[in-house]
Amino acid sequence: MRSHQRNWQRDVETAKRHELALAAVGIHPPTPEEPEPEKPTLATWAKEWLETYVKVHCKFATHRLYEQVWDDHLEPTLSKKKLDEITRSDIRALIAAKVDQGLSKATVRNIMAPLRQMLGHAVEEGIIPSNPASKMGRFSKETSAKANAKRIVPYTAEEVQELLRRAEERSFDLYMFLLTAVLTGMRLGELLGFQWPDLDPLSKCIHVKRAVTRRRIETPKNHLQRRIDMSDELSRLDSPKS
Repeated sequence: MRSHQRNWQRDVETAKRHELALAAVGIHPPTPEEPEPEKPTLATWAKEWLETYVKVHCKFATHRLYEQVWDDHLEPTLSKKKLDEITRSDIRALIAAKVDQGLSKATVRNIMAPLRQMLGHAVEEGIIPSNPASKMGRFSKETSAKANAKRIVPYTAEEVQELLRRAEERSFDLYMFLLTAVLTGMRLGELLGFQWPDLDPLSKCIHVKRAVTRRRIETPKNHLQRRIDMSDELSRLDSPKS
């Protein structure tokens, strides 16, 4: 027993001497490589990205929109895939499936925007080498034909007059709201955010300074106000008396 112990100690000392001798001339034994950490799934990464990046750096409406896109379109299809397993073929299949469902090109772009951004952020963090959702190209005419099938049919002049007449019968505020929409083309959120101080009667214009989005008042995305010229008919209307 003691003989085996002496032999083991001698072997250890010999190995140490060899290691020191090699180190003296700049040769070091290779260290075992640590196993590469497992890549997160898209579900795990999306949750982190939405909470730590989008919620902090983007507007409330953008965060809500991206959450809805994830819940409705991305989570059911790609959530279980690891980031390094998502291919361009997966992205093309997703686009084709959404177009086949009859979604418009604008809706498909809204689906692709957060997916492309969250994967791009993963590239920046060094989790994946490239973004499989980047530069997917324009949708082909064949796949987008169904998306273009729905057309917006605007009201006729007679229908607009009837709408305004009925609104005026109900309330002055409703009439003014709809009349302003008709004569300016302001978006619904801009109309809801409009306040009388935004009106410049001398210049005959309206300064769009805010919009209501999902029950929240927000400023324009680029922080620049939009100026809308008023028609003579609209500028002649008096503001409500205090």
